Amino acid sequence: MAKQNGQKLKLIHLLNILKESTDKDHGITMSEIISKLEKFDIPAERKSIYADIDRLIDIGYGTEKIKRDKNVFYHLTRPPQDLTLPELKILVDAVLASRFVSENKSRELINKLGKLTSRYQAKQLQRQVYHSDRVKTINDSGFKNIDKIYEAINRDRMISFTYLQWTIKKELEPRRSNKLYKLSPWTIAWVNDNYYLIAFDSAAQKIKHFRIDKMQNITILDLSCREGSDHFTQHDMSNYSERHFGMFGGRECHVKLECHNSLVGVLLDRFGKDIPIMKKDSEHFETTVKIFMSNQFIGWIVGLGDGIKVVGPDEIVAEMKQAVEHLRQTYL
Repeated sequence: MAKQNGQKLKLIHLLNILKESTDKDHGITMSEIISKLEKFDIPAERKSIYADIDRLIDIGYGTEKIKRDKNVFYHLTRPPQDLTLPELKILVDAVLASRFVSENKSRELINKLGKLTSRYQAKQLQRQVYHSDRVKTINDSGFKNIDKIYEAINRDRMISFTYLQWTIKKELEPRRSNKLYKLSPWTIAWVNDNYYLIAFDSAAQKIKHFRIDKMQNITILDLSCREGSDHFTQHDMSNYSERHFGMFGGRECHVKLECHNSLVGVLLDRFGKDIPIMKKDSEHFETTVKIFMSNQFIGWIVGLGDGIKVVGPDEIVAEMKQAVEHLRQTYL
């Protein structure tokens, strides 16, 4: 009976053998295929394997035969929907670069990505894993939080949660004495290596955002449908994060900027290619962008030096002057 069951699974085992043992640079002989199948208690003849390879071709997988050193090597030709090695390397780089993904979860994800290619190419993925001083999250609660939030969005339900903050003892503790936040989740944004929940606060009648890895005890409120849909239809959520600097809050407004031509790429990268670019003189241009006014925006302007200047409206210019003077007084 075991051998009969093995024969039923032979095609699956054959595909796994070819996936794990071959790629464009490495092949496997027919004798090696037969030997590997025998380890699964599956006796096979060359003729039956040829027929199985034809079946693999029918479902999108092919094989190439290359003769080398008087031996014939079989190489699996993967269908176009399979991830290529360069694509897998990009995903590994993204996992390594993400602060949101803990070290343990990073290793787990990279090992799983390695199973999508041959063992030879998987070694190349592992060689990308290097020691880095990059800050990583200390736990994987964020993954569960994201899943819970998306469930609430799909079910059109509000959520409640507590929100954590760091103390000088390097410990996370609930903000506002364990106060429960009750909000309507609408979307999730990836900004500055962190995931943020963007939600509507009915009590404050405004859109707010929260670091997902600092949310705790998320509960879906089954009897409360989401609110604030009209607020979200009024906002272009695709560039919501671009207008927020560091995802800090502030009032939404338009500001007019005078910039040196060398900074045009900085402005386009930050606000997108749809912003107006108006020539002021041979070395400068002007543009108007929508932002959320905050100390972080002021810091961004100051950080770009004398190549950029806020020229309107007057109240924003006054706030810039006041902030710069306050900074100057701090260092007297």
